[in-house]
Amino acid sequence: MLSRWNFAAAFGGAVVLLATGCHSLQTKGPAQAQLGEPVPQAPTFIVEVREGKSQKSRVKQLPLTEPLTVQDLLEKTGTLSQFNRMNITIERRVPGQRYPLKLQVPFDPASRHVAMASNYAVHPGDRVIIAEDARTIIERLMDQAIDMMGPLAKM
Repeated sequence: MLSRWNFAAAFGGAVVLLATGCHSLQTKGPAQAQLGEPVPQAPTFIVEVREGKSQKSRVKQLPLTEPLTVQDLLEKTGTLSQFNRMNITIERRVPGQRYPLKLQVPFDPASRHVAMASNYAVHPGDRVIIAEDARTIIERLMDQAIDMMGPLAKM
C-alpha cells in the first residue's frame, strides 16, 4: 500500500517532469509530431469519372478533410459543368459483407442537382462513380418504355 509520503513524492516528481518538458510523459498531437515520425493523414475516398460511350475512366484518390455530399463533390470536381447527364453510384464497404453496398444517386439534368433524398454524405473509403450518360434521346426513350413495361418486357 502506498503511504501518504510515497504518494506525495511520486506526485511531486511527476509535476517536476512535466514542468521541465519531459517528452516521455507528454502526448503528441499532429502539430507536435517529431521529424521522422509519420504524420496522421486525413481519411480518403475514391472518385472515378467515366466519359462518353467508351466509358474511359479517370480514377483519383482524394482526402476527406471536411463533410462532403455528392452534390458538393460534383461541384468541386467540375463534373457538374463537364457532363449534361450522368449516372452516379456510390460503392460503400460494409463490415462483414463480401461485396460493397451500391447506392444509386439520381441526377436531374434540368436542375443540375442530385435528388435531395439521395444526396448522401461521402464516407471514408467510398468509391464514387460518375459516369457520363451519353445515350441519345431515342435510346433514353426506348429505355424508359422498357422500364414502364416492367415484367412484360422480360417475357
